[in-house]
Amino acid sequence: MGADPQLEPQQQIQVGIDSLEAFFLQLGLPNTLCELGIEAFCFKNAAQICTGYGWGQEHPSGTIQPLYWQDLYKIYQSVYRRPVLEETCSA
Repeated sequence: MGADPQLEPQQQIQVGIDSLEAFFLQLGLPNTLCELGIEAFCFKNAAQICTGYGWGQEHPSGTIQPLYWQDLYKIYQSVYRRPVLEETCSA
């Protein structure tokens, strides 16, 4: 993705994300959940369900880097690109 191997790992990741977003933009593809038409969605509940936290048995998602529900929640927020209002949650 064009990331300089001399960069810190977190910086390499960000360069890769930026490159992928630019590529999607060139193809005319959406880059955010809002652009996909996803509006009021309860990201916190979804993150908790994905890791099993919602059922009281949390198992992190991912094998290379374990992701807990808080990590998934931050990812959902970052790709939504609008303020997330948790009061929209009905659960």
